[in-house]
Amino acid sequence: MSLCPAYPTPLWSYDGFNKTVMLCVSVCPSPYFGEDYQRTCVTACPRNTSTHAQTYAYDGTRRCLLQCPSGTWADYIDGVCYHYPINCTLPCWYTNSSCTTYRWADNYNNTCVYKCAGNNYNEYGDNLTQTCTGRCSLLSYADNYTGTRICVQRCPGTYNSQGVVNGLYDSYGDNYTQSCVLYCQDPNTYADWQLSLCLTRCMGDDAIWQPTYANIFTMRCVVSLFCPTVPDLYFGENITRTCQPACPYTNTYVSFADNITRACIPQCYNFTNATNAPQNTSTRFYGDLSTKRPVCVIACPQAPRQFGRNDTNRCVD
Repeated sequence: MSLCPAYPTPLWSYDGFNKTVMLCVSVCPSPYFGEDYQRTCVTACPRNTSTHAQTYAYDGTRRCLLQCPSGTWADYIDGVCYHYPINCTLPCWYTNSSCTTYRWADNYNNTCVYKCAGNNYNEYGDNLTQTCTGRCSLLSYADNYTGTRICVQRCPGTYNSQGVVNGLYDSYGDNYTQSCVLYCQDPNTYADWQLSLCLTRCMGDDAIWQPTYANIFTMRCVVSLFCPTVPDLYFGENITRTCQPACPYTNTYVSFADNITRACIPQCYNFTNATNAPQNTSTRFYGDLSTKRPVCVIACPQAPRQFGRNDTNRCVD
């Protein structure tokens, strides 16, 4: 039997009704698809070889297509046009792993891909939608740095206990752009190294996180020791969680600027081997309110003369 005609109406040979008689049909019945090389109905469309281009089974027309139509995605492994992005996810039996290898539905070329690119390398694999997207889903961020081109819940960055970068990456999840950034794009947020996020308020309100403070010059959350030193000496202030040149002082609340920890504290500390104390001695600091800028001092002011009270660590008349 010669090939079934392709024009004016495309037909494909099928022997499913009678194994001894080949028929030319306009639509291959399920589970067959019409392939155009031999013009036959097949259960698996031709794969990429030296003589055949890769084709994909599309159940909308029961044909083998070189490119899947819009709204479907070509799976190179299965040779199928999938209707749902979730079908692009590799099953565990194929990856032979803990299901950490993913593929995403790429709307740019209607294929399942291991790495999203888009029209101008502007798309990322979103695990929530299983698609390549230009803007990641809420609480995930486009990773521009590690080369994976996926939406991540935590942006890449490695830091020591004081927030100093000690790895290859330094980036933060920015909700304004839904991407990992070096500098937060929202002017009202600060880069927080403990969560790798851009936050409106730095961490430290509970015992879980190390207290940090907003540095308005670098727009980063820093430990109190890294608060600015110019144009003034700044201290970590706990009410606003910002670095301030003066600690709060009202009729009902006072905190003192401590030069050792560079933080605002409710009561000055006693330090052993403090930086400005003789070696192997203990230094007691007292809260001085005489200048209306509360500060911890070793010696209380002489004019007017005040004395250090040890039970409260304050200078008193």
